[in-house]
Amino acid sequence: MRRRPAKPHPTPPQPLPSRLSPLPLLPLLVGYVLIRAALGAALNPPLNGPDESAHVEYVRSLAVHGLSGVTGVEARQPPLYYALAAIPWQLATGQLEHTRAFAVRLVSAVCGACALALTWRIAQTIWPGHYLRAALAAMLTLAPGHLFLLSSVNNDPLASALSALVVLAAVKLYLEPASWPRWALLAGAALAALSAKLTVLPVVLGVAIALAYRYQAVLRASRPALAVAGVGATAGLAAYVWLLTIPPTTSALAAAARFGPLAIVRGPLAYLTRGGLVETFRTWWYGYDYLVRWPAAVEVPLAVSAVLVSLVAVSGLLFGWRSARLPAVVWLAALTQAAFVLGRYGFGDLLQIEMGGAAQAKAFFGALAPLAVLFAAGLTGAAQRLGLSDRWLTIGTFVWLLVLDSVSLSVTLWHHYRWWQIGA
Repeated sequence: MRRRPAKPHPTPPQPLPSRLSPLPLLPLLVGYVLIRAALGAALNPPLNGPDESAHVEYVRSLAVHGLSGVTGVEARQPPLYYALAAIPWQLATGQLEHTRAFAVRLVSAVCGACALALTWRIAQTIWPGHYLRAALAAMLTLAPGHLFLLSSVNNDPLASALSALVVLAAVKLYLEPASWPRWALLAGAALAALSAKLTVLPVVLGVAIALAYRYQAVLRASRPALAVAGVGATAGLAAYVWLLTIPPTTSALAAAARFGPLAIVRGPLAYLTRGGLVETFRTWWYGYDYLVRWPAAVEVPLAVSAVLVSLVAVSGLLFGWRSARLPAVVWLAALTQAAFVLGRYGFGDLLQIEMGGAAQAKAFFGALAPLAVLFAAGLTGAAQRLGLSDRWLTIGTFVWLLVLDSVSLSVTLWHHYRWWQIGA
């Protein structure tokens, strides 16, 4: 029986190189995110980050008692981030606890710089030679909500960086000739990302589906691969049926199996009608600190600008997705993460569990790199229709992000300063 030849590798678009040299842009952006995250880590009040007290407790317990002594609400989290965070915590032994927490916050800052650089590399792989577009995608990781995470003790920044590495390895396998080192990099990055936080599993599944489609001819011709796929599908179905026999109150997995399908159905409607989308949007772009009340005179202009930029990006992506020629890896990595967020929100709505907007935005940050690439593609497509050059688009987007971050940071600092004065 003759084997079907593998599909030829898609040819990425070949845009004209930018006149602006690529050498200064990436170091400048990396330096900026490191300085900004370190500044935020110094200014952000102690334990003010999302669930930061629980993350600090995990780091403290791990450093003192080892993994077996970890307790608290975050005890079920994978240990990779906390093992790394315990290093600066121990190095700062003898210092005040908020000083030790600041040292740990710098781990998040480094992770944010890595996520930015990896997003740049993903965009450059998709659009080779188009350095301004790579810079545009990279700078979109500077969303104020993400910078807030980089200023706190949290495992999300490491998960986002490792998730970006997964997407980069998958994009290279999708667009370029496959090799065992690239497959090994993908497997190692996926294992490390899941060891940082399990909420990046949708991204891993998304890139796996895209690569299975890309190499379907090879997989069909490989009997071991077909056997492994068949065994995996059978085992998955058997596990699902078995979970349905367990009372949902005894296990989170049993509850997910029992109510998951209904949650997926009602998730999008609940997300739109019960404030999930609004809270996620605010948390992502400016309203990340839930202890701060926003004056309407400040919030309205920021919200309007963020809505307008987002609508421009979505319209550009809808009307120009063919010309952008984004690989399926990027689309599926973002869409599977979005499906996870909607399903989780529907699950919380079904069981009457509070699902705050901060949690929803954090879940989206697991797919930060592919979302930034999609956003950049949308803005570029819209700019081309409007006759705006990539140079002015990149400069304008960066200025807008700076203004958005500066105003949101100033408002949060002012409110915390007033509380400190009252406490003093």
